[in-house]
Amino acid sequence: MGVDFPHVKYVIHFGPGRTLTDHLQQAGRAGRDSQNAYNIIMYMGKHLRQCDDTVKSVVKKQECIRKLLLCHFTDDDPTVAPMHNCCNRCHNLCKCGGDKCGNDPFPFDKLPPRAEEDEKRRVVTEDDKNCIYDALMEIKQTYVSDFLIALFNPLWKIRTKYLV
Repeated sequence: MGVDFPHVKYVIHFGPGRTLTDHLQQAGRAGRDSQNAYNIIMYMGKHLRQCDDTVKSVVKKQECIRKLLLCHFTDDDPTVAPMHNCCNRCHNLCKCGGDKCGNDPFPFDKLPPRAEEDEKRRVVTEDDKNCIYDALMEIKQTYVSDFLIALFNPLWKIRTKYLV
């Protein structure tokens, strides 16, 4: 038994539910007033590790989300017309305005344009590389006397002469 909050339009998940039942239970909090509601799933790959295979399938496939979710619970066809009212995947396929849907995509489904200057890059000159090399060699010389550390070893292992 859950709490019934009226007029819920958005349910935002940071990671999908572990099972389809869990996910639909949470998503079912919205749209109880017969208005359009939105179930938004934001996730990173690590969120899917703890989910059932059925949840992973819904998230990864490019088919209608509504069909993928509900096919496990009902034999009825859950298709919504017009397509732009179904899910973001169906909205992208909608051609109710001719070649393309006349309705804007969901506001939360638009990616901001990415500018080239947003990327952080560092220019490393030969002088910079030589400076770093000299600094590392100095560190190597400092520790060789006490611990016999092998820096720049192709296997990147630290060998110690003395164990404390």
